[in-house]
Amino acid sequence: MTAVAGRAAATGHLGPILCICGAGALFALMTALIKLLGGRYAVPQIVFFRSAFAFVPLIPLIAAAGLGQTLRTDRPGVHAARSLMGVTAMLLSFSGLQFLPIADATAISYATPFFVTLMGIFLLGETVRLRRWAALIAGFLGVLIIVRPGADSGVAPLGAFLAIAAAFFTAGVLTVIRRFGRYEKSLTIVVYFSLTCTLVSGAMLPFVWRTPDLPDLLLLIGCGLIGGTAQVLMTRAYQAAPVSVLSPFDYTTMIWATLYGYLFWGDVPGLNVLAGTAIVAASGLYILYREAQLGRPASPPKPPAERL
Repeated sequence: MTAVAGRAAATGHLGPILCICGAGALFALMTALIKLLGGRYAVPQIVFFRSAFAFVPLIPLIAAAGLGQTLRTDRPGVHAARSLMGVTAMLLSFSGLQFLPIADATAISYATPFFVTLMGIFLLGETVRLRRWAALIAGFLGVLIIVRPGADSGVAPLGAFLAIAAAFFTAGVLTVIRRFGRYEKSLTIVVYFSLTCTLVSGAMLPFVWRTPDLPDLLLLIGCGLIGGTAQVLMTRAYQAAPVSVLSPFDYTTMIWATLYGYLFWGDVPGLNVLAGTAIVAASGLYILYREAQLGRPASPPKPPAERL
């Protein structure tokens, strides 16, 4: 990765790489805070704070673009479908965190490109040749190694199921953006997503609300501020550099997730998690490489909402 960073610096991509690495560190920290809060507050309440306060870092971008231009769209139905899948993925992901170490949850989330490719085949009619099928199968085996169904792997079955379901719905989000993202501004997609998550989770609050004390309130607000800041960094990175340059550095999130998990809970990922993560990452990067060779984007040109 050092050699890649050196080449990136020479081509002016060092700034976007630093942005994507910073986003990964912040997303992992947000995940740790969500897990800390999960035992005390219902998931919809956490989603509400995560989404509502994510607007704060977006305010300068919305002000610069203009509120009218930001909200302007000819495809409200697409935004609705994408946003509902996104809030479903967020609810599933945050629920799964209550049963999994954050490194394990992060590792399982790397299965998202596997589902994106499958959806590209069945929903977008894309052609997949033998080598990409081999990469898909390898990625699936990597997920099985992480989860180890039927074995005493230390990975809670319910948590693994929720995390895999979250990856599936996240892939649906990315498939929609892959199909229509070229017609919409990144900021517009992010704003409609955050707004939908806030409204949906807000509608659930009367049934699950628990009044937080001051320290927990600050943590809940922090989830939104950190997540929103990470979203801005990621969006800026993908606007300034190709996906093929940035994707390898997206996997640095696993390093931070492992570090936070160890610092907060003393969690150390098992060998099956580390081995499975390496296989899933290699599979995803190979799929990206092959699609770049074929001239197809392996993911949206500006994926502004890949993280939850």
